[in-house]
Amino acid sequence: NQFEKPRKRFITWADEVGLGDEDWIDETFTFHPDGSVTVEGDLGLNERDITYLPKGLREIGGNLWLDNNQITSLEGLPQEIGRDLWLANIPATEIPEHTQISGKIYVDENQTALAKDIEKKYPGKLEYRD
Repeated sequence: NQFEKPRKRFITWADEVGLGDEDWIDETFTFHPDGSVTVEGDLGLNERDITYLPKGLREIGGNLWLDNNQITSLEGLPQEIGRDLWLANIPATEIPEHTQISGKIYVDENQTALAKDIEKKYPGKLEYRD
């Protein structure tokens, strides 16, 4: 069925980064007929050794925590984040412009390249983590 392809992609991703099994995927993500994927509330992926995000994330209703990971590209960010985006202590230096972020974007003070890119693409959204 139309849900299996994105679901399999997310299961493979979760297995690669040691996040969880099929039950965790099914409890966390909602797979839609158009191939997009959503999360109703918050998605905590901090401190998980994640190197990338899978394609197809459309919306996260709450906060998205990606801090303390090895993500070098943020291309997999969803189209919409309902609250804050946490990017502290990751190696990525650019943020794509396609994401609508309702809250703030948090980084560490030493992430100067990423902070500059956030200021340019998302004016007024940058915050430094305490």
